[in-house]
Amino acid sequence: MSVAVYPVFETDIPGIEPHLVVGGKGIGGNVEVLEALAQALEIASLMQFFSVSADEVAETMGLEEGELPDFEVIEEWFDPASALATTRTLRDYVRAHPESVENADWVIEDFDEAAAALTVAEDNGIRFHFAMDI
Repeated sequence: MSVAVYPVFETDIPGIEPHLVVGGKGIGGNVEVLEALAQALEIASLMQFFSVSADEVAETMGLEEGELPDFEVIEEWFDPASALATTRTLRDYVRAHPESVENADWVIEDFDEAAAALTVAEDNGIRFHFAMDI
């Protein structure tokens, strides 16, 4: 099973589909290590920018289409500037210490793609959150 972590924009930006631009499997395969690195580096972690919609929770729970969970799900949106700082700091750390993660080149590529997508969101005043595809 592979996990992909990628940004989702609150509002569509024509011509940009971040879930297609960011592979996210390098990051997804190293989420726990990257969370520990963020803590050690005293920066915001990637998962601080994670959120899901009620529809995503329903799908994960195996509910029928249109059926929602019986608890409240609040989808959160974040300013991309803070996440850009995190992605760039973690990317730079992995670049300097490739032994810190599995498939360092893949992780660095994911961070570069995520930073590019988040920069587009920031330039357009669009909030985002990270999502996971499991």
